[in-house]
Amino acid sequence: MITGKTKQLTITECNNLIITFDTVIGQVDVSGCHKLSLQINEEHSCGIIQLFNCQDVKVFTLDKKSREKLSTVTSNCKDILVQCCEEEENYVDTEFFIPTQIKCTFPEPDAKAIVAEVIVHGEKK
Repeated sequence: MITGKTKQLTITECNNLIITFDTVIGQVDVSGCHKLSLQINEEHSCGIIQLFNCQDVKVFTLDKKSREKLSTVTSNCKDILVQCCEEEENYVDTEFFIPTQIKCTFPEPDAKAIVAEVIVHGEKK
């Protein structure tokens, strides 16, 4: 457990690990990890969690503040899950799978952008 505010947290090449932490002002960088659980403690926040070359990572938020401030960036990852647990009246605990595949199609040469379609666990969503 990491208590207090930190500027940045870097986790590299870890397996079967659970980390709970308070506020991270900057970002959490995770690289080459397998079976990792990250939990943002209640009434704390984390700006960005960057995951590179990771598999089976779970991120838990325990309140509205941490859920609303969280964003993720992934590269070459598989089976990434964000689970939001809140004790407010109207909120239902929810799991969000981070997409592992994005299908891109390329339009006519004069188009302004490519067309991207998210594929979650092999099925179009």
